[in-house]
Amino acid sequence: IPVIDMRTGKERVVGVIKSVLDISQVFRSVLGIDVGEGGRALLVSDNGSVILSSSKKELTPLQEKLPHEMLPDFSKGSSGWFVSKLKDDSDELVGFARIYLYAPEFKFSSFWTVIVSQKTSYAFAPVRRLIWYVSLSGVGLILVFFFAGLYLVESQIASPLSMLTEAIIHVSEGDLKRKVWINSKDEIGELASFFNQMIS
Repeated sequence: IPVIDMRTGKERVVGVIKSVLDISQVFRSVLGIDVGEGGRALLVSDNGSVILSSSKKELTPLQEKLPHEMLPDFSKGSSGWFVSKLKDDSDELVGFARIYLYAPEFKFSSFWTVIVSQKTSYAFAPVRRLIWYVSLSGVGLILVFFFAGLYLVESQIASPLSMLTEAIIHVSEGDLKRKVWINSKDEIGELASFFNQMIS
C-alpha cells in the first residue's frame, strides 16, 4: 500500500506499507483432511485453478485447472456433493464447501472452494459391506425360521399323523387292541381320541 505525503499539497509517495496475510491455517486445514484411500482434498480458486492439493502436500502452480466435470454448480448452494463422471468413465464422489476470504484492511476478498473427492468404489465400500452383512444376516434368520417351522410341522402334524396311519393299518389287519396316544388338544388329538373310541 503506498504512503502518500499530503502536507505539501503534492501527492508524493514517501513509502510503502507491506503486509503479509497469513492463510497458512486454511492450508493446514485442507492438508489435514483425511479423505481415505483413493481420495484427495483440494483448495481451488474461483476460476477453477488448483491452489493446494492434499495428494501433492504442497502449493501448486495456478496453471493446473480442475477438470470441468469436477467443478461444483454454486447456483444450487455453497456446499454439497455430487457424483462426477471422469474422462476414464469412472465415477467420483465430490463434496465441496465454498469459503469467503475477506480482509477489508488489505482490500482483499476472494472466494475459494474446498473440494474433497474420492472414487465411488472407495467411497461406497462401507455401504456395500453393510448391505452384504445385513443380507447375510437376513438369509441366516430366514433359514433359522424355516428350520424351526419344519421342526414344528414335523412334531405337531407329521409325526402324530404317521402314528395314526400306522394304527389304522394295524386295525385294518385285525389288531383291534391298538390304541393311539396323542396328547394334543387340536384336530389331530381329537381324531386320535375318536379313533380310540371307535375301536373300543
